Amino acid sequence: MLFDKINYIYMSAGIAMVFIGFFGMWLESKGDGFFSLFISPLLVIGGFVVVAIGVLKSDEKVAEANPKTNTPQEQS
Repeated sequence: MLFDKINYIYMSAGIAMVFIGFFGMWLESKGDGFFSLFISPLLVIGGFVVVAIGVLKSDEKVAEANPKTNTPQEQS
């Protein structure tokens, strides 16, 4: 699998935040509401950050199981 379960959870939560933010901007389409001017843009930006965290987060167990192989080898 490309991502673990936690990655998909983060990405799903981020996409939901982005949709809620855009829906809130559309809901108050007049442009002078508090939610559409202040809360919705923060939700959209936060959603994109959560999606990025979901993509970049790596599993610590996999990192420990596969140590880096670019260390110099001892000559016998």
